[in-house]
Amino acid sequence: MKKIFFASAFIKKLHYFYKSIKIDLLKIEGRCYMSSLEQQLRKEKLLPLYTVTDLSLLPIAEKILLENNLHFIEVTYRSDLASTAIRQLSDSDKLIVGAGTVCDLNTAKDAIASGAKFIVMPGLNIEVIEYCVDNNIPVYPGAVTPSEIIQAM
Repeated sequence: MKKIFFASAFIKKLHYFYKSIKIDLLKIEGRCYMSSLEQQLRKEKLLPLYTVTDLSLLPIAEKILLENNLHFIEVTYRSDLASTAIRQLSDSDKLIVGAGTVCDLNTAKDAIASGAKFIVMPGLNIEVIEYCVDNNIPVYPGAVTPSEIIQAM
């Protein structure tokens, strides 16, 4: 399974972005409450990434993740098979499937229509963030520079 990549540092960034842009947080009496999706993701502490090059490997990847008590997968939009893979994994209903490397609104819409439950972006795209917020889809933008972090806030 050479094509499964793991990113543990990503989880640490999630909490910061949730607080900075308040996406998928319920704020009651000045307190922030995490969604059940984020609670489960924080408990697992690992978000496996998968760039699909062969759809026949999806059941194997799914089996390996479940055998290791991992319930999330981020399918990256680094191949033309991403939407099909998201749909196939979502239809099996065994994993919580998200889309990664989402750089524009059309890709976000396609991912969500294919069954993605969350969106991960390598950069900051306000149009994608607003669309996801409007559609109750957790979104995790990337930000590196101070300017991007300020814009995300």
